[in-house]
Amino acid sequence: MSADAAVFQMVRRETGGRGRTAVMLALGALVVILAALATLASNLSARGELGVINASGLTLLVPVGSLLVATGALGEMRDSGTLSYLWLRPVGRARMAVVAYAAVLARALPLTVVPMVVAGVIVGGLQLAAAGLLAAVFGTAAYTAVFLLLGLLTRRAVLIGLVYVALWEGVVAGLGTGPARVAIRTYARSVLDGAGGVRPRDAEVSTLTGVIVLLVVAAVAVALTTRRLQRLDVP
Repeated sequence: MSADAAVFQMVRRETGGRGRTAVMLALGALVVILAALATLASNLSARGELGVINASGLTLLVPVGSLLVATGALGEMRDSGTLSYLWLRPVGRARMAVVAYAAVLARALPLTVVPMVVAGVIVGGLQLAAAGLLAAVFGTAAYTAVFLLLGLLTRRAVLIGLVYVALWEGVVAGLGTGPARVAIRTYARSVLDGAGGVRPRDAEVSTLTGVIVLLVVAAVAVALTTRRLQRLDVP
């Protein structure tokens, strides 16, 4: 097995705990159930259909699911001493960060994308399913990169991540354009709205802007993870 493959498999094992997987499956089931209930309750407009997917998927499933998976990667490997084993492998720190990120994405994407697609089909058909897929992919890409870095920076990554998701994105970002600009969900929602065929809520954040910002956030977070790994001393 190559060094990259060994790192990939080790990170996947660290992020594949039964507890985390069970919580993510429960969140995914909740998204689908809420979509079904919303469809049965009333006839939704196009904006209303997107609102259901945004409220359950982008507000809850994608950020919290990404948080649970990503913070269980390098941070816990450092705490358990597993990361010191990787130091013996012929893998540069930059490659290690990229491979770890790829492993986290491989774990998180099926658990966030599938419920979003199913919910989209239930609520609005194939177009909404495609919109949910794109928003989940790009949103998960950004969230996992940020939370992978956060897990390496602090042992309280889950708590800090939950505060960010619940307080900043859930409350503060709704108070004005300024705070919304530093909320990942703003850009994921613009992708959802644009792909779903309606104008994004914040006209200054186009669908293309949303995609670009989410990819830039992911790239910057992985670069900072590399820098942190390069400065990290593991016994």
